[in-house]
Amino acid sequence: MRIPTIAEVLPQLSEAQLESLRQAGVTSLEALARAEVAQLAEKAQLPKEQVEEWKKRAQTALAPTPPRRGLTWGQLGWLLAAVLFLVSVIGLSVMGRRVHRAEQMRIQAETKLVRVVSQAAEQALVQARAAQQELAAQNWGTAQERLTDVGLAVNYMEEMAPASVRAGVQRVRAQLGDTQTAVGAQSQDAADRLTRLVQLLEELAGKTRVVR
Repeated sequence: MRIPTIAEVLPQLSEAQLESLRQAGVTSLEALARAEVAQLAEKAQLPKEQVEEWKKRAQTALAPTPPRRGLTWGQLGWLLAAVLFLVSVIGLSVMGRRVHRAEQMRIQAETKLVRVVSQAAEQALVQARAAQQELAAQNWGTAQERLTDVGLAVNYMEEMAPASVRAGVQRVRAQLGDTQTAVGAQSQDAADRLTRLVQLLEELAGKTRVVR
């Protein structure tokens, strides 16, 4: 470390004063800091108070600078814990917003699909009731054609149905198969099976209609 000169620490000294110090044997800042005030003042023919002030300034300039205290391991640990906690809070907040947004999008998508199923169920219901009328008139072939149209609507419902109404669509599918078999065989319980199909379609259309 470079030690400053007397002139650098005491820039207010004139050249004559600096020369007086040199003549008295004080040529460095260390010498000024160690000097006896009274002897130096007498040798340099300078005021004692002035020399005493210069000595104090020299000692202050030469005093070691206190080392900068770093953080202790304990302080570093607490700081790291605080940073990690802040990062986790921010991360959870962002994740929470993303999860909420994803849930909103899922609900919106499911609502749209339920409406599609509702429309298909109502179309199937129209065809199933038409099949009842044909069956009442003993028009077995025409009734079967109406049930085929019901099947097309059920196919579409199966493709589009979300989890909330899938079980209802599956019950309709099973009952449609039983009804078509009974009508094809011109069975005596065909009308009852068709009535049950209409009831299931009404239930499905009613459930999906509430979500609109």
